[in-house]
Formats: sequence, C-alpha cells, structure tokens
Amino acid sequence: MDANRRLNVVLSHLESDRIGHGVTRPDIQGLQKLLDHDNHELRARMKQHLMDDDIYIPRYDMDLRDSRELALQRLTKFCRSGFVSVTDFRLSPLKIFAAHECAAMVDPSMATKMTVQFNLFGGTVLKLGTARHHEGLLRGIDNMDDIGCFALTELGFGNNAVEMQTTATWNPNTHQFVINSPTTLSQKYWITNSAVHAQWSVVFAQLLIGGANQGIHGFLVRIRNDDMSPCDGVTIEDMGHKMGCNGVDNGKLSFHNYSVPRECLLNAFSDVQQDGSFSSSMPKPRDRFLKVADQLLSGRICIASMMQSVSKMSLTIALRYAASRLAVGPTGHSDTPILDYQLQQRALLPLLARTVSLQIGLNYVKDRWAAASGFDGRPVDPKIGLEVVVLCCAIKPLCAWNAEDCATTSRERCGGQGYLSVNRFGELIGFAHAGMTAEGDNRVLMQKVAKELLGMLSWPAIQARLAAADAAVPALAAGNLAALVAGSSLPAGNAIAAGAVGGVGLGGVGSSVGLSGGLLGTAGVAAAAGQLSGLSLEVLRKLIQVREARQLRQLSTVMRQASAAGGFFDAWMKQNSDLVQATAQAYAEREV
Repeated sequence: MDANRRLNVVLSHLESDRIGHGVTRPDIQGLQKLLDHDNHELRARMKQHLMDDDIYIPRYDMDLRDSRELALQRLTKFCRSGFVSVTDFRLSPLKIFAAHECAAMVDPSMATKMTVQFNLFGGTVLKLGTARHHEGLLRGIDNMDDIGCFALTELGFGNNAVEMQTTATWNPNTHQFVINSPTTLSQKYWITNSAVHAQWSVVFAQLLIGGANQGIHGFLVRIRNDDMSPCDGVTIEDMGHKMGCNGVDNGKLSFHNYSVPRECLLNAFSDVQQDGSFSSSMPKPRDRFLKVADQLLSGRICIASMMQSVSKMSLTIALRYAASRLAVGPTGHSDTPILDYQLQQRALLPLLARTVSLQIGLNYVKDRWAAASGFDGRPVDPKIGLEVVVLCCAIKPLCAWNAEDCATTSRERCGGQGYLSVNRFGELIGFAHAGMTAEGDNRVLMQKVAKELLGMLSWPAIQARLAAADAAVPALAAGNLAALVAGSSLPAGNAIAAGAVGGVGLGGVGSSVGLSGGLLGTAGVAAAAGQLSGLSLEVLRKLIQVREARQLRQLSTVMRQASAAGGFFDAWMKQNSDLVQATAQAYAEREV
C-alpha cells in the first residue's frame, strides 16, 4: 500500500542512527530530500539566490506603495534569474510548486504575486489559449515584462462563479466582443496584481451570441495602456490596505462597453468564427466552466505549498528560540532551555509532526495532479480526474489551517519576542489567513469534497476501503490492537507511533474517530489503553479509516433521506454542516 510505503520511508530516516540512551540522530539530509520531494538541485539554487541578494532582506514599517514596489522588484529579480517558466506546466510542473515553496519563505507578497502571474494568469493562457495568444506573451510572462491578473471572482458571486454577471456579447457588425459589468455586484473583486502592476487580464464572462448564452469563457485582454493608464472602458480601483500581504496590489475591475478583438477569446476548446458561428469541443456549458477554471486546482496546490512554508518558518523560528532561550531550571537559576519544558514540547512538537505529515500528503497530491493535468494533451480518465479534484480541494484547507495554527502557537510560545515584527510571526499569521480564503474558502472546499465523496460512494475502490474499515472494527471493539498489526508492513511499537500518541491519549484519539461514541465501549477502551506502548502506525491508520467510513456512511444515510423528502438543500446547508465538514476532514486526513 502506498501510504504504508511512505510511512516506512519516514520511519527509516528517523531511526537511521541510534546514539544511545534512547536518543535518535535523524538522517537530516535524507529527511529533507524526502520532504522536498523533487527538484533538489533547483531548490538549492533558488534558496541560495534568495539568501545572497540583499533585496530579499525583510523590511518593515513601509508604506503601501513602497511595499508593493518592493514585492514587484523581488519577483522580477527572481523570475529573471530563470529558475522557472510558465511552460514548465507542460514539461515539469513540480518546478513551479517548488518555486512557490521557496519564495513564500522570503516574502508572502512576492509569492502571492508569483502564483497569479505563473499559475492563474500564465497557466490559463497556456492551457486555454492557442498560438495566437502564446506568441510574444509567454516570454513576457516569464520575465515579468508582461504582468497579468486573473479576473474570475465577482463581488456578488465569490462562491458561485458560474452565475457571474459579467458578459461578453458578440457584435456581428464589428466582429468584436463587448465586455460589460452590468451591476455593482459584477465587478471583479480581489484581483491580485490589478490595482497597480498588471497590463493584462484573463477576464471571465458569460459569452452571448445572438441572444444565446454559451456559458463562461475566458478572454485575454489589455486592461492598461503602455503608459499604465487604464484602457478606455476599463475601471480599476485599489482595494487598499489589508491585514497582511500588503505588497500585493489587490484591485476591483469593471468594464463598460469595452470592445475587444475576436482573437481575445481563449480558444483551445471553444471558438467563434468571423461570421459569429460558435463551436466547442465541450457540449455542456457546465463542462466549459470547469475547463476555464481549471487552474484553480493547481492554484490550490500552490497555496498549499506556500502554507507549508509558513508552517516550516514558524516552527523553525519557535524551536530555535526555545532551544536557546534560558529560563529557570531545577537549581533556581536561568540555565535551562525552555524547549526542555513539557509545556513547550506539547505546544510545538505535535505541530511539527503534523507539518511533516502534511508535506508528505502534499507531495502525493502534486504527483497525482501532474499526471492528470491535461497540459500534455493526453486524455484523462474522468474518475482519475475527479479524484484529483477532490485531493486538491482537500489538501489546501489542511495546509492553510495548519499554517495558521503553527504561526499563532509559535508566536505565543516565543512570548514577547514573538510580538516583534522582525521575528516575522505577524506577516506569517496574515499570510496564513490569506491562504484560508484564497483559491476557495476552506470550508466551502470541504463542502465540495464531501459532495463529491457521496457521488463516488459506489466506486469499487471506495467500497473496498469501507470494507477494510469494517473488518478492523471487531479487533478495535475488543481492544485487540495487536491483531491489527499482524500481516502489516509497518512495525509495531515504533518511535513515530509513540510520538504520535504521546500527548494525545486514547480519549483524544477516540473522540476524533468516533470511538467514544460506542465503537469500542468502556471495556474496549480500557483494553486498548493497556496497549498504548505497542500502538503502531498501522493501528492509527485503521482508526482513521474507521472514522472516515463511519462519517461517510452517516452522511450518505442522512442525505439520502433528506433527498427523498425533497429537503436536500436545507439538510446540507442548514442542518448537517458539522457532519459535512467532519466527513470531508476525515477523508482528507486519511489521505494524508
């Protein structure tokens, strides 16, 4: 099983070199290679570049305009160093994710502008555009000569983009599209790079031809002239100061009878001829929307990658400080590092373990997405495509929530020193909050995960997973944890398992997997508690499997009954939100 293999690899690094008294010297280089996952030489060069150039030294107490210009200068220098290209989405997409991880360690604003320039804007032009869009522009995207933005979200339709109100109406007299924002709610909102720096935008609009709505399509348009003034028919407003990432120039865009050439339509999958005839390789408007918004999936991986950097930076700062900050010891003198205190260990080490686990899970999602991205032109099996959608929607929330938890807890455990801007927790907390909302609100994404899981419930692979969980219940109920390890490729009683259980306790695990609700019962809990010293990763994995199976079956039953009674929406949105979220989280954590 792939999950077992990944866990064994981590275990081998942590048990590589015993130095006595039960203390383990980890294989640091091996562990870093495992967690970095790919492009090791490129990552080393990017990090060296970011350390060597003084432009990347953190700066504070800057006004809004200077913050934005600094983020632009940093990103421009990074891009012109030639580490990545938007065409890497075709050839080596993991390079782009690696660049996001490295950039986020230095400047959250620079990394945010990067994810729009390369993924949302550049990736969309690459995937949805054709030669007429690529020629002369892809190079400019790479070197920042042509800065773009991604105009999808509207003020009134943030989580219901398919209902957006912006229109692109075909004018048969001029053979052009006329883009309009008919209402205040239709203005494009929170558009990164638009307030100051972008000359280009991919604008999404309802395509209207001869009174017929052909669904949402993307248009590559200029929003600023060469002198950086807004084009006639384009209104750009600055969204102002934010609680974080103030080097990012977020703006509002609206269009007023803005005519653009026919060639602006990104026409890899749909096109309009000179005579106004429309054709598409996707007959359903819903499918067209999913295709044009496809870069949101890789965008969620980019966000997750950046959030992992937030977690790593926060914990690195906090753990190094805890190892050097001396406080009162057994003699009454200030001679004991606060990392020796159980208080500090219980706060930080579980977050460290969770961050490592999430990185392994994120690496798995990267590989799955890269194999099914569609950039290579090969068809993707629909079931595999849906699995990847669900994985991308699940990993981003887990990484973003963990980033906020790591940043906030690390700030607290560093005391007053953690409150200083120079120690970076302020910008990291602000960045984590941006990550919880960007590329899809975390909770809304979890709703999508749960919804798709219900549709996948009949798949043989899902049924097999549920059956495996059912098979584990008797041993769990009897407290016979050793029986679950029999035949497993994971060793019993290993150091990782002890560390994972230590500080949580069976009651804590039970409450999260439904054990306290009667799965084990009092006798089972007591019997299991006696075996904690031998608890293995295999047992933990079974517990997580059982939790997912219980949640998914319960949600399926509730929603089937609600649907039969004609009350699906109320049951989903107003009555069972906790169950929906718990089901999605159980799946996501089991995948990790």
